[in-house]
Amino acid sequence: MNNRNSRHFYSLSAAVSKGLPLCANILRCAAFLSLLSLPSWANDTALDANKAAIDSYVLESLFENFPDTDHSDRQYTINYPPDSVLNNGCPAKVYFEWRDKPSAGNNTLSMTCNEPLWKVYIPVSIEIFKDVVVTAKPLSRGQPMLPSDLTLQRMPTSKLRSGYFTDPKALTDYEVQRTVKIGQIITPYMAKPPFLVNRGDWVTIISGSGGLRVTSTGEALRDGSYGDQILVKNVKSNTRLKAWVVKKGVVSTQKDFN
Repeated sequence: MNNRNSRHFYSLSAAVSKGLPLCANILRCAAFLSLLSLPSWANDTALDANKAAIDSYVLESLFENFPDTDHSDRQYTINYPPDSVLNNGCPAKVYFEWRDKPSAGNNTLSMTCNEPLWKVYIPVSIEIFKDVVVTAKPLSRGQPMLPSDLTLQRMPTSKLRSGYFTDPKALTDYEVQRTVKIGQIITPYMAKPPFLVNRGDWVTIISGSGGLRVTSTGEALRDGSYGDQILVKNVKSNTRLKAWVVKKGVVSTQKDFN
């Protein structure tokens, strides 16, 4: 009697035994048997299976797309379709596909059955929590940052549309572009990277790519941070050229320097 199917079978049997005397004529018997419809949970098998499949796929996707994030920092909310839709069974395998790569925020997942053919779209809200860099004290515009000026705070990244940093040490000597208050998130738009090349410095110029690289000595004609394109003068040929800053005191004529 602890099994739901057994209880239902028992109740049906009891009802049938009581109703059999009513079947003295065929019409009454047919009317009686028509009342013995299956309860609402009879379709729970397909409903529960579909919901479990959706939940399992979302969990797997989060693990694959955010492998370096702890389980407790990966949260999600599934807006399941109406039960009437998920009651559709699928004897064959169901297929899932994200509209775009899963990311923090609102996402859409499609669920498809090929036999019988049906398809539903499922909104999924994903939240990824990370420790992001915030100010530990107020900072003035143009002030170089030190690790002691910063701290980490756990935050939902779906709301950090302007970007963020996760390592205070990586921001050493970055300049604040505007005055900020304590507890404010440091974004790439607020932090100016330090110059790796200053105007007038002698720099190493790397030309070519792969195994065919040639180095020469040049003079920087502009200040530059990592990734900046600046004008330099080849000391030997006295020609001017544009090059990208790749490290301290080094520039390359190739933007994608490796």
